[in-house]
Amino acid sequence: SAGAHLSAVVGLAPEGDGGSCPYAPREAAGVVGLAGPYDVSATRGLAGNLFGVPEPDAPDLWAQGNPLLLAGERPDLPFLLVHGTA
Repeated sequence: SAGAHLSAVVGLAPEGDGGSCPYAPREAAGVVGLAGPYDVSATRGLAGNLFGVPEPDAPDLWAQGNPLLLAGERPDLPFLLVHGTA
């Protein structure tokens, strides 16, 4: 889900890009995600709607929003990721 993706990004990079959010960043104690796209590059372009631009046109933007690439930012952050096959 998009919510699982966003919670993973925020959990791994709470500072974000310094955008326009009026609230101070807070570090998550853990992340629980249900069926999220945790490697947006593997979505074969389906995540283009999320970013508003195809990956080849904005690879840096896609990298900033890819939980798989952000995992090294907080390697000790606990994750519970749930996926199904149905």
